[in-house]
Amino acid sequence: MEFQTKSSAGPVSVSPVLLLLLMVMGQLPCLSSALQHIVGGSEWTIPPFPGFYANWSSSRRFFTGDTLYFDFEPWFYNVMQVSKLEYEACTAGNPFRAFDSSPATVLLIQEGESYFICNVSNYCSLGQKVSVIASRRSCISFPTTTSPSPAPFSPTPALSPWEPAPTERNGTGSPAPPTGPTPSTTADSHSSAGRLFHGWFIKVSFITIQLVFSLFSCGSGTILSN
Repeated sequence: MEFQTKSSAGPVSVSPVLLLLLMVMGQLPCLSSALQHIVGGSEWTIPPFPGFYANWSSSRRFFTGDTLYFDFEPWFYNVMQVSKLEYEACTAGNPFRAFDSSPATVLLIQEGESYFICNVSNYCSLGQKVSVIASRRSCISFPTTTSPSPAPFSPTPALSPWEPAPTERNGTGSPAPPTGPTPSTTADSHSSAGRLFHGWFIKVSFITIQLVFSLFSCGSGTILSN
């Protein structure tokens, strides 16, 4: 299977493998700028006071592509990703994901707020819960098109009633042929359209790559159906 794109030279066939390679290479700067946050700064455990994890979360900025790192004693604690309602009630009747083995790594895929609690005993009520707000990571720059500046206006000199309108002639004395768009102008329009298509294509590819990376980064978690 091959994809075709248009260029100034005509249709060009691109293999899916090459497309995937270009997608990954284009997102390497984005992936390299992602951070791993150790929840609580050290261990995921019962905090010294109820607002401990809220203070930790509010002192940091989170972006899509970042990961949360939960380090805990698996026999005493766990991690449950829950809804806002269950987070506030400290219940986990219908968790999105459950992590029983340590360490647990959670990839922040979507923008917005995510909620996590410990579902052992009454530890959540004692403050072992955390919520983080992820913002979209802006690392893709879109090409901008600039319009050429207009040529300076020069008024046409007025003709006297007895003078005929001037006729443009070439070196042989015959009228010059009509002018039309040059090949370079057509090539520039194709190039501009190609750059706009490339920017849109990379933006869609970034979302796809994040979903693929989440399958490998969150292998320690068990995805539970609703």
